[in-house]
Amino acid sequence: MAALKIGLSGSHGFIGSSLSQTLKAAGYVVVPMVRVKGSRGILYDYKRKYVDESTLSECFAVIHLAGKNIMSSPWTKSVRQEIYDSRVKSTRFLAHSLSRLDQGPKIFMHASAVGIYGDQWDLKLDEASHAGKGFLSRLCVDWERGSLFAKSMGLRVVNMRFGNVLGKGGGMLKYLAPIFRLGLGGRFGSGEQFLSYVTRDELARQILFVLKNNDISGPVNMVAAEPTTNAEFTKALAEALHQRALLPVPSFLLKLLGEQGKMLLASTRVYPKVLLDHHFPFAKDHGITHALQKIFA
Repeated sequence: MAALKIGLSGSHGFIGSSLSQTLKAAGYVVVPMVRVKGSRGILYDYKRKYVDESTLSECFAVIHLAGKNIMSSPWTKSVRQEIYDSRVKSTRFLAHSLSRLDQGPKIFMHASAVGIYGDQWDLKLDEASHAGKGFLSRLCVDWERGSLFAKSMGLRVVNMRFGNVLGKGGGMLKYLAPIFRLGLGGRFGSGEQFLSYVTRDELARQILFVLKNNDISGPVNMVAAEPTTNAEFTKALAEALHQRALLPVPSFLLKLLGEQGKMLLASTRVYPKVLLDHHFPFAKDHGITHALQKIFA
């Protein structure tokens, strides 16, 4: 029997590169979804409303990760639009494209984020919790709505709500690790706000688990079994880098960054109820200290 093909956008990115390895190790063939002509893979362009349907139809599933990095630049009006379009419009376009195929993928998994819940302080949040307020929450709501057409046409759709993804050289650690290495790191504001995270390796395992489990659809929180706090996170990161976190960042300075600063101060206490209910095998020692020690070992 031929190996099943997975169409994967963002396959060379921080998350996609790790996921590609995990999928290949599990026996799948990963077919990159690309936006540059001449590249090997499935050519697609949501702006021009084009996708190589013949190659797409050969896939067992599509996993859509691509989108502009929300921390790469200040949130000007044009950057916000680019963030929105690269997620919402691309997801909507792929969902419509998949629904038109007579033969092809019956599973559509796309990235979303726990940012959908916004700042709800110490309220315990799971997949049934309501959305929050602000740019990120509105973005995630529209992002997930973009996949509804595929769901209405009978595809198994999974909205993968990623926590803060931790791994060397990418995600939030790409920006924080250099600061902490200089001994200049510290908690944000009071440090009491909750931080929902997942390591890059654990995230790849979670995605594979959901891909193989036909009983799972809709929103899935992809986070560690227990969230941490900003104070615990900064202490653990400093220790992992053999430094001390002595300089807390005042809340008023972060608020000067606008909604990006508010995002850093937000408290989102998210639990992976769907994964727990389906008995996903979380790492035995999945606390923040162990996670960061392993990343920077």
